[in-house]
Amino acid sequence: MKLTAYKYDRRTCAYAGAEAVWPHVSHDRLMYELPPHATLVEPPDVEKGQVPVWMEHTQRWVVVSDHRGEKGWVNWKGEEITILRLGDPRHWHLKRVGNDERAAG
Repeated sequence: MKLTAYKYDRRTCAYAGAEAVWPHVSHDRLMYELPPHATLVEPPDVEKGQVPVWMEHTQRWVVVSDHRGEKGWVNWKGEEITILRLGDPRHWHLKRVGNDERAAG
């Protein structure tokens, strides 16, 4: 019987896909070996702009805002930047710039 391992990124712990895990026999016992950075706990369904993140210390998934790759955010210097990490950019004092504001700047 196969199991499903749910993988997460080594650095961010963000969900990174599922993988089938097949048993093997070791010392007359059926054993499963999980891939690195994986759990048997299924991640929750999320909406667009969110990602499940594995919390090792609590052994559960939490849902986090995911704006990675988005452009159109401005830092305190007024420089437009691209989001590279998980979380809500507003918590880092970044401002979302609309098309009208960018054209005027």
